[in-house]
Amino acid sequence: MSENVIFAGDDHKAVRRTVDQYVRGLEAADFDAVANCFTEDAFYSHGAYDPQLNTTRAEVKGRGKLLDMLKSKRRSRTWVHELHAFTVADGRCYLEGVLRETADGPLVASYVGCGSFDEAGKLTRWVAYSSRPPVGAALAAD
Repeated sequence: MSENVIFAGDDHKAVRRTVDQYVRGLEAADFDAVANCFTEDAFYSHGAYDPQLNTTRAEVKGRGKLLDMLKSKRRSRTWVHELHAFTVADGRCYLEGVLRETADGPLVASYVGCGSFDEAGKLTRWVAYSSRPPVGAALAAD
């Protein structure tokens, strides 16, 4: 597993394509497409999928275990990702955005993610955090 791949030019585009495939796969509940964004031995860490029932982070190592977890814990949702920031630096991708309940629906959460990639643009490591209510929601009430 390569943790220090430096991306430039077309490699940066490959990383963006992988991130876009990951997000579109989540939105479509196409978990095979999501899993195909990852290397066989990838590490995946995500906040608890149902924090009211379990606050433990959803974490696995390996593409097969990721696929099983997505099918059993994440399941299908109508949420839509709006990506507000995306950058690639020091061999990692960083992104930030919000989730909407539907394409034009209310905000559900804010999120940030960080990923490491191999030379082919596949994820070797993905760590995501979210905030519910979304960042800035308290200011909207003023």
